[in-house]
Amino acid sequence: MSEREPATRSMLDRVMLRSGLFGLAVIAGSLFWRSWAITLGAAAGVALALVNFWAQRRLVGSMIESRRQGAAAGLFIVKLGVLFGVLYALIAVAGLDAIALMAGFSVLVVAITISGHGMGGEADPSDTQEDGDAV
Repeated sequence: MSEREPATRSMLDRVMLRSGLFGLAVIAGSLFWRSWAITLGAAAGVALALVNFWAQRRLVGSMIESRRQGAAAGLFIVKLGVLFGVLYALIAVAGLDAIALMAGFSVLVVAITISGHGMGGEADPSDTQEDGDAV
């Protein structure tokens, strides 16, 4: 176990938590339209995003531990196929609103962006170069 692994795990846990919280906000916002297709679409999108992120974490973690990239690539393709199949079933078969579904699914992108914003840390003052110009 490397020293960065707990920090990475903690950051990924924060992404999951923020995705869930943003998802609740999207679902609450979907109530404005008073449509089951929209509200259930938003909820399904959030759930699908969280399950997809969880599966991605597991796949990447097992790939790193086992150092087998070939098998993991195959699993990524299977996971992507399952994701597309579920999206088709939710939109075409169940009749959920596609835009609401994507709004729910996009909470993961927002959570990753927000969580990644603070990852850079502070710059080391010894690494800065002075050019003599006034700021």
